[in-house]
Amino acid sequence: MIPGHAIEAGWFLLRYAKQNGQDELAQRPIYEWPFCQSPVQLEWNMKMWWVHTETMVAFLMAYQHTRDGDHLDSFARVYDYCYSNHVDKKQGEWYGYLNRDGSVSMRFKGGPWKGCFHVPRSLLYCKQMLSELLKRPT
Repeated sequence: MIPGHAIEAGWFLLRYAKQNGQDELAQRPIYEWPFCQSPVQLEWNMKMWWVHTETMVAFLMAYQHTRDGDHLDSFARVYDYCYSNHVDKKQGEWYGYLNRDGSVSMRFKGGPWKGCFHVPRSLLYCKQMLSELLKRPT
């Protein structure tokens, strides 16, 4: 199991459930358990950009649907971690690979695996969801 892919698939299903009025499916916390699991891949000890971006989308989407404050807290925790560790505040862009302690493992910001996909999509979706949340009373 790759937690990042499971989390990403979880918010895909949550979005599908919301768009198709399937509240029962939307109530299943399928994005939560991989967030707490130990991965088995070689980079198990790394904190990777794409897993964090997918996790932000999943928890914010879950909060938007359920208004469960735990989801919003989890979103905020991952958001704070990303902006404290992944973001290069001097040069821009995100570092993709961090050590478990949050320090940058590899200084490059792009390559054969880290392209321009997860970060902009995540930021766009989060911006859209936050804008919708601000327009609607809780």
